[in-house]
Amino acid sequence: MAIIFSCDGCGKTGGDFVERGIVFKVHYCATCQERGDSYLKELNEIRTNLVGKFNEAKVVLIARYAINGFKLPDEPAV
Repeated sequence: MAIIFSCDGCGKTGGDFVERGIVFKVHYCATCQERGDSYLKELNEIRTNLVGKFNEAKVVLIARYAINGFKLPDEPAV
């Protein structure tokens, strides 16, 4: 019985594929690998930007509430 492997991006058959993904794994040929890697790069840039904005807003929020030694839940003493 033969086993046929195919690219999850374009459907090309073969055997030289790379795996991408953390939760849902996909296997790409060399051409689709570039497209998948580009997507992951942009997704990471979005994530980094959102985390940066969150951290900036959190600092402002902590400064507003942690006055006169008030201890905030889930935060170390400031």
